Amino acid sequence: MKYYLLLSVLLFLSACSSKQKTEESYSLQPTEQYLEYEIDEDTRVPLYHLYTFETDDMEYLTFPNRETRTLLVYELLSGKLVKKTSFHAEGPNGIGPGLYGYLMQDFNHIYIPGITHSVIYRTDTTGVIKEKIEYPETEDGLLTIPTYYTNLQHKQLHFINGSLYIPQGINRRLGTDRWVEESPTAVILDTLTRKLKRFPMLHPQGKISSEDYGNYMGDLSYSMAYDGKHFIYSFFCEDELYKVNPITASVEKIPATSQYLSPITFKKRPEDLSQTVKATCEVASYTNILYDKYRKVYYRFANPETELESNLNYMQILHNGKKEFTIIILDENLNVIGETKFPPFTYVPHICFIREDGLYISASHFMREDYSDDVLRFQKFELRNN
Repeated sequence: MKYYLLLSVLLFLSACSSKQKTEESYSLQPTEQYLEYEIDEDTRVPLYHLYTFETDDMEYLTFPNRETRTLLVYELLSGKLVKKTSFHAEGPNGIGPGLYGYLMQDFNHIYIPGITHSVIYRTDTTGVIKEKIEYPETEDGLLTIPTYYTNLQHKQLHFINGSLYIPQGINRRLGTDRWVEESPTAVILDTLTRKLKRFPMLHPQGKISSEDYGNYMGDLSYSMAYDGKHFIYSFFCEDELYKVNPITASVEKIPATSQYLSPITFKKRPEDLSQTVKATCEVASYTNILYDKYRKVYYRFANPETELESNLNYMQILHNGKKEFTIIILDENLNVIGETKFPPFTYVPHICFIREDGLYISASHFMREDYSDDVLRFQKFELRNN
């Protein structure tokens, strides 16, 4: 009798567990809806930088032609090019040799980090520099590095309660032989007092030491999303996510493992450069984290381990997001509620944006039969409960 009672309880719990899993299982489903943007002959299809912003109830899409330091702005839904602004490299309105990542809040507030000096240029679509925000050294003597970022490592400048959070990478200027272990992920500038301090969050611990850096194919890059209350860090070599309060700097480590990835390990870097690029394309890693404010979920991108054929353009494959990727879906409490795997060589995962009706991912992959360097195309994906 006890045996049957126990069996009944186990079956009931199993049924409840299956029901909960079904109710909380989500996926990203492709639709037949596309958005397209014509690319002129002077501009390349964007692979490294692309952003959206809203103003006056209008949505815009923007990306740069980095070599000519030209910023292009399109109406997001109509695809109409509405603004094209070029910046000088030198002089009073110079921003340096190239236009890379930037924050565009509206047509009058554009923040462009310099790539050769620790400075952020505040400008607008006239190309005139309105302010130079310099951040060379923190109060405790940390020499900063210029804030260079791309969509391959999605992160952004953030203004929070009068402070500007400025992303930082691995910093060899720390003045210590533990520059990997002690590199902060950001510095914080008080926009009123201009006091600069380092953000307590550090790069991953115990993965690759400063001594071994360069000998292994370990990617210590990170992506950062802000949900209005917390920073969520996705380190490319970490299975877990980090939930960080920007005010108190409290850190919570949360599991967010892909079902398609084994625990991340580091392999020796091949001596041949072409083989290094090939191996980088093939190795498993986590990548970007995005917050979908409309559905209150997070999307964590990941690349499963793959194998590539010989005689391919490995660098081009790397810049298009490797061969395969998945998107892990997490709820607002960072519980994994689903994962979607995408077909190989079909989409450029890091060139994407979120709007009220869904997630749009670039379908301008160079290995597609319908690829054209004259058009930037996005396909809409909808989040659905399975």
